[in-house]
Amino acid sequence: MERRRQADVPDSRCQETGSPNGGLTVTAAYEEELAAEAVTLSFATLPIELLPQILQHLSWRIRDLASCARVNSVWQVYAQVLLYERIVLRNSNILIKVFRSLAAHPKNAAHARIVEIRAFPLGLLAEALEQIEIDIVIALRNAKNLRELVWTRTGSLSDRVIVELFPHLHSLQKLQITGDTRTFDPALLVKSLKRPPPQSCCRAIEDPPRSGRFRKEASPYDTVGDSAQNRPTEAEPNAGERCIERFSVNLPDKKMASKLPDVAEQLGGKLRGLNILSYHSSHVTDAVLQAAALHLPNLTHLSIVGCKAVSIRGVLPVLQAARGLLEELALESLSLLPDDLHLISPSLGRLRVLSLTYPKARIPAASFLASLSDLVSQLEQLQSFTFYAPGGSKAITGADEEPESDDEAGNNGSVSGARPDGYQHTSTTHHRADGCYSHGIPMSGPALSTAFLQRLMITRGKQLRMLRLHGIGMSLDQLSFICDACSNENDGQLVDLVVHLYEHDARAMRLCAALRRLGRLKDLHVLSSANSDMLLTEADLQNMADASPTTLRQIGFRHHVWMIDRSNYDRVRKKGCQLQRWDNGSGAFFRPEALFAVRT
Repeated sequence: MERRRQADVPDSRCQETGSPNGGLTVTAAYEEELAAEAVTLSFATLPIELLPQILQHLSWRIRDLASCARVNSVWQVYAQVLLYERIVLRNSNILIKVFRSLAAHPKNAAHARIVEIRAFPLGLLAEALEQIEIDIVIALRNAKNLRELVWTRTGSLSDRVIVELFPHLHSLQKLQITGDTRTFDPALLVKSLKRPPPQSCCRAIEDPPRSGRFRKEASPYDTVGDSAQNRPTEAEPNAGERCIERFSVNLPDKKMASKLPDVAEQLGGKLRGLNILSYHSSHVTDAVLQAAALHLPNLTHLSIVGCKAVSIRGVLPVLQAARGLLEELALESLSLLPDDLHLISPSLGRLRVLSLTYPKARIPAASFLASLSDLVSQLEQLQSFTFYAPGGSKAITGADEEPESDDEAGNNGSVSGARPDGYQHTSTTHHRADGCYSHGIPMSGPALSTAFLQRLMITRGKQLRMLRLHGIGMSLDQLSFICDACSNENDGQLVDLVVHLYEHDARAMRLCAALRRLGRLKDLHVLSSANSDMLLTEADLQNMADASPTTLRQIGFRHHVWMIDRSNYDRVRKKGCQLQRWDNGSGAFFRPEALFAVRT
């Protein structure tokens, strides 16, 4: 009642009107003022407990987090944690500044949970490189919450860093390193991964380092500052426990490959994931995997890519040693035969993620796809399936036919670490094995078997959440079949789809019609050859985004990716979503899968 009486008092901001009730009406200016006051009051009364959840939505946007950290001291506390939680360095100049800052501010370094070193200033003088290594060691030793370290830049990892850093990463759970041992001794790496005794792992930072390069009259770590905060704290009681659960090595050379069994032995039964990425190399052999299998009893994630000397004789012991615990498996560009797929199926009862490559030209494609169909039909928990043809795979004459020759000259030079986004072909009219005529079917890359696709969709279509078919030509009819099998009407769960199309689709009309049925789709990427009839303009992609379910957040064509902004979307007219081209310089941690490549 008090508020109502106060509202009846005339004010200079009010004016009389001829309303039937004879009351007073607030002017437009006064309404705006009241609205502004309401916004201010609601912001001021916002519970501080909600701030971390709000800022969490900006966790991939570096620049926005930096701006939030400068709002006030309260915002700084929460924004700084997210800002330093994941540090991804792809620029050598930025790397120098970041580690110099982290070395000088241990509190900021303590927030780091994931650090990725994918670039390094290798061209500097020896003294400058030494100082950078000192800053990196200081910063990462102060990163007490570090869970994941990625160090893949070839030539950047040295014995000095291994000796001074790795024994002190007690909380590290994932380690990914370069396999080029020209700048470090793999035996020293194995020794540093050994589980240290509790007393030796809490060496004070002012103690002289063991590496000769770091051995000076005064430790280089003492120059950080004389404050106690700039020194690593004492080790926890369980600091001697090595907790690395996943180990990955990129492009291992012969020396590194020979030490993989020793790495597995040192990490012991705690190792859950092993990833080996090669460039069509023969350094990793069956003997290496057989020796490593003895120390991998609890493996749940296995990825072996580009190891041409690896056959079923090396893969099978690792799978059997895992005792049916495997959940993710990638066997790409290996020497596997169709019958080998039947041998591995008994060990994959819990498998959720499977990634394989199209067979080499000397292997009958029909036999391989038949065995693969049998394998997939037995994987009752499969949720993600990736099947792709490495760059340069030889063409086959029909979607369900075998190649005419055993020549594999175009298949051996594949780079399986990066997903292919195109293949060359000669556009022509072709009769598919399913009886349909199609214009522009690829002639230097394989075409998707209709029989294989039908069995895949019938057995696992409803439960697949991710389906990626790279470099394997697909028709619009086949895409429509996928969308039908994974539609909401069939209780489909598909959220991530990558396809390789070759047919022309005027104004993307057939694509729009097919995508409407995928009610849960979040990420879509369409690949095609530069010489194919498939061409999507940005206007076509806009139509696809408007026609697609509102869950779609990312759409791509070839090597371009757009993020979908639906802040002004009209659900009634199904118009208003905006496409924002992905900008690598936007300052975000997140990078679309289609743009991923291994830098060495």
